[in-house]
Amino acid sequence: MPASELFTPGSKVRLIDGPFKDLEAVFSKTDGEERAIILLNILQREQRLKVPLTALASSC
Repeated sequence: MPASELFTPGSKVRLIDGPFKDLEAVFSKTDGEERAIILLNILQREQRLKVPLTALASSC
C-alpha cells in the first residue's frame, strides 16, 4: 500500500525502528518512494527528520 494511503499530512505516527524508536511524531510528507519527512519534538523544538517509511507506524 502506498504511503500516501497509509499516512496523511498532519497525522500522528510512531517510530518503530532506529534511535527514536517508540516516539511519536507528525507525518509531514513523503520524500520519494522509500522515505518520509516527519516532525519530531526534541528538547521542546520541532525538528524535521527524513526517515524510512518502514520505520513508521500509525499512532492510534
